[in-house]
Parts: sequence; structure tokens; C-alpha cells
Amino acid sequence: PFTLNQAVADFIIIDQQPNAITVLAAAVKKEYIDEHLNLFAQAGLQPDVITVDLFDLYGLYKRIPAYAQLKKTVALIDIEVASTRIAYIVNGKLSALRTLPKGTSQWVKDLSQHLSISTQQAHEKLVRFGLDAHNDEAYTKAIHASLKDFLQEIQFTLQSFAQRSAMPITTDELLLLGSGSELAGITHFIQDV
Repeated sequence: PFTLNQAVADFIIIDQQPNAITVLAAAVKKEYIDEHLNLFAQAGLQPDVITVDLFDLYGLYKRIPAYAQLKKTVALIDIEVASTRIAYIVNGKLSALRTLPKGTSQWVKDLSQHLSISTQQAHEKLVRFGLDAHNDEAYTKAIHASLKDFLQEIQFTLQSFAQRSAMPITTDELLLLGSGSELAGITHFIQDV
């Protein structure tokens, strides 16, 4: 908890009706924003605007004509090194957000432990083979186990989001983003699981 004078807030409008507006807001301690701004200042840069990444990702999603009119339930899953962000969109409207404190670095750590290799070697194998190392059964088994655990957390999150709705909702589409989405074989693996 922190007071309003210690906070920086951002928001987006996710629904407008004649008598009501629904907003999604995020707040963070000003000191954390100042830490990030100091990095820019050290590089001689002065940002004009700072925003929450998932808010802008949703804004971009809404600007792409093929997606803007979708009346499906869509999950944007942004897999990065240290975290995975999930945006849940129902009938074109942002419904929920969650950040998992896990990303590709967790997979590298799991590979390193299961295969008794350095994290650098595990990272190199992950980048080189993704999920398609057909000739290395130990590697394939280790990366599949790590990703299955990860996908269980994603599935739990999506089920939790769906249960917030008055009627049962299934996720119609998953859109993978970020560096983790570029791994060879990841889309087929997710479809299979």
C-alpha cells in the first residue's frame, strides 16, 4: 500500500455506454518510475510519455482491422525472458490482465537443472532447437516438462478469467507475442497440449 502522492497512475477506457464508462487502471510507486527515468537520463534521453506495456499492446491490437472487429475471446500471451503478460479480451474488450513472474529464463533454468549443464549451454540449446530437438531425447523431455508446467499456469489463468464472467467462456484464440513466441515448435506444442 502507498499513498496517492507516492503514485503514478495510468488507465484505459475499455467500455463506453450511454450512462457508464468502464476503465482499467494501474498504479505504481513513483520511485520505481524515477528509477526507470534515471536510466533514460543517463543515456541523454527524456521520454515524453510512459505507459503500461499491456495497455499499449491492447491499444495496438484494437488498431489492427483484422482484430478490432473480432467478437471472440482472445488471449494475448506476451512471453519474455523474466515474465509473461496475459491480456484477456472478450468480444473486443479488455477484460483482465495478469503478469506471471516466469518467462524463457525459467525454461533455461529447468533445462540446466535437468540436463546438468550450464545456464549458458541451456540457453544456447533453447535458442538453437526450441522444442524441435528430435535427436536429443533428454533435451526434448526436459523442455516439454518445463513448458507443460508453464502452460498449466497459463491455463489456470485463462480459466480464472473465464470464471469471472456470468456465463462459461472458452478462449477461442491465443496470440503469442514476445521472444518466447519465436522458439521453434512452440505453437504446435501449445496446440497439442
